[in-house]
Amino acid sequence: MTETEKRVINIAADFTAVDEELSLDDKVINLGIDSLKIVELIIALEDGFHIQFSDSDLDPTKLTTLADVAALVTASLPV
Repeated sequence: MTETEKRVINIAADFTAVDEELSLDDKVINLGIDSLKIVELIIALEDGFHIQFSDSDLDPTKLTTLADVAALVTASLPV
């Protein structure tokens, strides 16, 4: 697991409704992250990684697992 993936999981943990350890395979919806919490999570990720997502990046049908979210963050990081 990369450092970025670990940070995504740690940030996401603050928005979940589960007490167990998270993994990249976890589905966002199964973690109790509703539409309001996903917005808060996205803002926290942008702040935590100093990045900005475009609206087209935030398609909820493409962000179904924490791995999807981590991939989005990774793709948005400067090279």
